[in-house]
Amino acid sequence: MRGPRPRIGGRRKATSGHRHDELEWARGLVLASAVAASENWSSQGVCLSASLAAERVRQHRAWRSQLGDSPTSPSLDGRVAAVSEMHKLNEISLGERRRRLGFRDGAKGTHSSRTLMLGELELLLSEARPEMSIADYRKLVVDENVLGKPTYTTREHTVRKLKALYGLEPEIPIFRTLVRLWPLDHDSHPLLALLAGYARDPLLRLLASPVLDAPVGSVVSAPALIAEAERVVPGRFSETNLRAIASRVLSTFLQSGHLDGRSEKRRVRVSATTVAASYAFFLAYLEGFRAQRIFTSVWPALLDLRDDRLPEVAFDAARRGLMDYRQVGNVIELRFPNWLSTKEEQLTRDQ
Repeated sequence: MRGPRPRIGGRRKATSGHRHDELEWARGLVLASAVAASENWSSQGVCLSASLAAERVRQHRAWRSQLGDSPTSPSLDGRVAAVSEMHKLNEISLGERRRRLGFRDGAKGTHSSRTLMLGELELLLSEARPEMSIADYRKLVVDENVLGKPTYTTREHTVRKLKALYGLEPEIPIFRTLVRLWPLDHDSHPLLALLAGYARDPLLRLLASPVLDAPVGSVVSAPALIAEAERVVPGRFSETNLRAIASRVLSTFLQSGHLDGRSEKRRVRVSATTVAASYAFFLAYLEGFRAQRIFTSVWPALLDLRDDRLPEVAFDAARRGLMDYRQVGNVIELRFPNWLSTKEEQLTRDQ
């Protein structure tokens, strides 16, 4: 049984202050970790560790014990436990959150050797079921050869590239949602594939701006994409590799409908479908955007959606039961019931 608390010369009041200091200090740890994540420090592996937090709490308790305060106050322990639980969530780095949700970051990407592979994806997803795993998709591609590839080696290589670009796992929210939306509208397929590829290929994201920002009717050429890469990541690629990557990215936007032409590719405005728009809004939601910021993110821009059409398209998606959309004056809310598990939903927050 715990003994009586010391009552020497106002010590009770001082103890209360120490308890408050420790709680505020622990809250500061959580806040610092959240700030690190919001400023992308955690994407570089810089975040506070749970072991460091625990060590600091032990130091504070030892300090309070020397002052005569009990280090085992139930109310304080409960608070510290709650803060510790919050800290565990914040300890997951931004990069790890994105990986778990299905985004791929880094210096490498599928466009180093392949394009959007829309034809292969069409054939594969025509055989897909929501519960299928990578083993099931590999069986379709390698053993049953649903893609019609001539050799075993080619089939193995193709399934690896499809997995890198799209995921091919139901545990990956980006791919799971792609599979769910795919059968709803055939006309949406090129844009759905582009959105998923953009989420999962850093090289496609790197070189997309010269295409997306080009005026309708203007010529978009490989040198423009090469110049963009040299501006953003100078010296990362050899001249030969960069030319090949730029050519593949142009081919991808040809498949998605953003470009038209063979030798000379011109910018075309795509027609955003309701299904593709709901997927774009969802990807923005996965990245942590909420309310109006979903509309102003890059995802609707990939579909050439004008600002004045965004509420109309969102309302149509809600009317069709694809998502929830509410608007009161200038305040909007977009939600995606049953698209994510509880844990996945938590990962989308505080990014």
